[in-house]
Amino acid sequence: NVDIDTDRYHAELLTECINSNAMIIVSGYDNELYNSLLTEKNGWDRKEMCTSTRDTSGKDYVRTEVVWRNHNCVSAQEANNVPIELKPKELQQKKVNPIR
Repeated sequence: NVDIDTDRYHAELLTECINSNAMIIVSGYDNELYNSLLTEKNGWDRKEMCTSTRDTSGKDYVRTEVVWRNHNCVSAQEANNVPIELKPKELQQKKVNPIR
């Protein structure tokens, strides 16, 4: 059983992300730990987006969401080359690959 609410868990997760060769996007809110690890020096860029959320009573809240992208993701997006191939089962389910 893993407690995902610990800094240790998040630090380990982010370290795996930093060391990965995959294209990775991390979405969340402004966070000191994430900001300290997902840095330009480590190959990441950071974008902020104004968003909103609504609680169960219907009250709206404005939030600023942060998206961190690693260099592999940024490079692929800039080159308009985000390779997504649908598996046979997805094709059978008539899913579509978005136009890039």
